[in-house]
Amino acid sequence: MRHDVGEFPVLFFGSNDYLWTHQARVFPYMEGDVSSKDKMGKGVDGTYKKALQEAAARFEELKAQKELRQLQEDRKNDKKPPPYKHIKVNRPIG
Repeated sequence: MRHDVGEFPVLFFGSNDYLWTHQARVFPYMEGDVSSKDKMGKGVDGTYKKALQEAAARFEELKAQKELRQLQEDRKNDKKPPPYKHIKVNRPIG
């Protein structure tokens, strides 16, 4: 596919089409975008509604993966010993 420098492919949910675009034309999916489908009129294309549903499902998958990764990282960090501390003099305790 022919494209300019700085462009990257974007997959559109719903239609599964690709388009080369640059960063200024791309906006991240937000959680509130799903609720906007209730406010849509009758003329909204079914493909757009399907795309919102697919995007919401993918967003939830990614959020769950991120939480799982964070839990695994926290568990791994809990197993680490405390950082090394140099002892200058031995002192009796107790």
